[in-house]
Amino acid sequence: MMSKFLKRSMFMAIVLVLSGCMLIMTGCGSDTTTTIEKNEWGELNDYAIRIVSVEDTTFIKAISSSPITTQNNFMCILVEIKNKANYSRSISDYEFEVSNGNNTFDSKGTEAYWYAKEKDTLYPALYLNGSIDGNLSGKYYLVFETPSSSQSDSYTLVYEYGFDKLVFKI
Repeated sequence: MMSKFLKRSMFMAIVLVLSGCMLIMTGCGSDTTTTIEKNEWGELNDYAIRIVSVEDTTFIKAISSSPITTQNNFMCILVEIKNKANYSRSISDYEFEVSNGNNTFDSKGTEAYWYAKEKDTLYPALYLNGSIDGNLSGKYYLVFETPSSSQSDSYTLVYEYGFDKLVFKI
């Protein structure tokens, strides 16, 4: 027969293991989601981010090759990103996705590159720009292929870092 001490010790060990599993499943209790309107700033991981503009198109002119087209929609999003740290930080277009309910859409780097070239602005695609120096900001294009336009459906742009998310209404 087990002693009361041994039973109590086994019970406490099981409770600790289950508590640890719950912390792992919930991201150690630190996961937060912040929802932001278009043109408003959201802050996460020393970055301040906002959506400047959104344009829908089915055609992107690639200067040195044939145009890029879709029967769906290219959602072209201009974001402004501020690095609030005192040192250079890297950020990638892969840290962003567009969501429509349960469907998510990854960024299209090549399309963003050509879209930025087509716009002939000072703003590059985030695709090839991986870092922002400390206390500086920049505007960058992201492109996503979606089944419908931003005007005809409810989409969000999601920036995720660890278990935390910024969700921008488009």
